[in-house]
Amino acid sequence: MKEEKEKKKDLLLPKNDLVFRLLFGSEDSKEILSDILKAILNMPDEEFETLTITNPHLLPEYRDGKLGILDIKVKTKTGHYLNIEMQVNLVNEFSKRVEFYNGKMLVEQMKKADKYSAIKRNISIIIVGEVLIPESKSYHHCFERYDIKNKVKFPGVTEIHTLEMPKIPKTSDSTVLWDWMYFLSAEKEEEFKMIAERNNVVREAVIKLEVLSQDERARLVYESLEKKRLDDNTREEFAEKRGIKLGEERGEKRGIALAKTILRLSSEGKGIQEIAEQCNISIDKVMEILE
Repeated sequence: MKEEKEKKKDLLLPKNDLVFRLLFGSEDSKEILSDILKAILNMPDEEFETLTITNPHLLPEYRDGKLGILDIKVKTKTGHYLNIEMQVNLVNEFSKRVEFYNGKMLVEQMKKADKYSAIKRNISIIIVGEVLIPESKSYHHCFERYDIKNKVKFPGVTEIHTLEMPKIPKTSDSTVLWDWMYFLSAEKEEEFKMIAERNNVVREAVIKLEVLSQDERARLVYESLEKKRLDDNTREEFAEKRGIKLGEERGEKRGIALAKTILRLSSEGKGIQEIAEQCNISIDKVMEILE
């Protein structure tokens, strides 16, 4: 029994947004955070000599299946603002949400600045577990404002980087960024071992992951979040199938959206009559979908 209790637990997955935050978002993570930022951004190495994490983590409170924002907010040596986000599953209107938060970061700078010249670069880094840009085979993109017709870049201060894990080549492209992306997408012990032997800084991240994986509270929240993610995906899949069936049976093009809306309202605690009124359908129809 004692041997079973002391048995080493499986490693948590770094692509989980909570684990990513705990790995890279603390004061003792600045070496690995600096290294991955150098690999992503086209900035002098000196810029990362002093990093200020403006929302350093303490394991966030987890209540009712919800957890606070898990993005990592960073200020570089000369004051550039970075926001790093891990998003395994894409959500509706994801691109618009990225644009919104990027703009919000700029507004927050304006509140603190006395004049426009004080505004620094505003950079969003989005790491995703699904294909975001199917038109391109590259796993790393940098987006700035650009005149397509005249091929001229607007000299602005906003920048969005996307990194898509499904597009990572199976073999190394001889970049440090590949090493980090391989680590973030790894799931098996041999994968973590391989990349740790290949890159000394990534090895520090693997060691930190091993320590974190033995933390009971972190594991409890991790498992709860993974369960919720699975439940949400299952609910979405069911709603889509049910919507398709309704659309086929009754010729309703809005079947998928209707089923999803009804399930969402129900999960928010709305009553059947309230759902029927909001969706402008009969109570019998609401009950049919919920059953």
